Amino acid sequence: MKSVHAARCCLLFSLCWATTAAAQTPASSPQETRRAGLLQQATRARAQQNWVEVVRLLREAIELRPTDSVRLGLAGALQELGRHQEAAVYASQCIRTLSAEARPSAEQQTLLRACRRLLDDSSAHIATVTVRATLQGWQRAALEVDGERIEGFTLGEPVYLTPGPRRLRLLGSAVSGSWTAEAERTEF
Repeated sequence: MKSVHAARCCLLFSLCWATTAAAQTPASSPQETRRAGLLQQATRARAQQNWVEVVRLLREAIELRPTDSVRLGLAGALQELGRHQEAAVYASQCIRTLSAEARPSAEQQTLLRACRRLLDDSSAHIATVTVRATLQGWQRAALEVDGERIEGFTLGEPVYLTPGPRRLRLLGSAVSGSWTAEAERTEF
């Protein structure tokens, strides 16, 4: 119950903040006007606990202009739906961008704390894997888990998985050809 309450608090905070920020920023373009409307609709859907609709609306708002407050709102809605793996991805994106701020504002610090709390709440339902490798001469690296490519994979950054047996495959390309490294782990 505590994690559900924390997720709802995070979601409510981020949606209110996102809607307030949208209202304070002049809608200088049709894209921003559309985004502000999506955030207002997401706030109404959240009040009705229609998490599927909240996820749809916030994904659309992120496509128009991604912000950490909207990512946090999306992470909270995904957590409400039990989609902890996806929630962790969005919460970690927020943590990464907000942690990079040299002098975060009070609002950014509050948002960072909310992102960390949501990620902590999700951690009981997911496994975390961090792939580290020295890849001399590699131009790119990609990760497949159970045959599916992980979008946005970066070496040294956490990858969130549902617990259980997994087959990891690290793929890369270099000037002189392609390489593959495989690892199988019975449980994460």
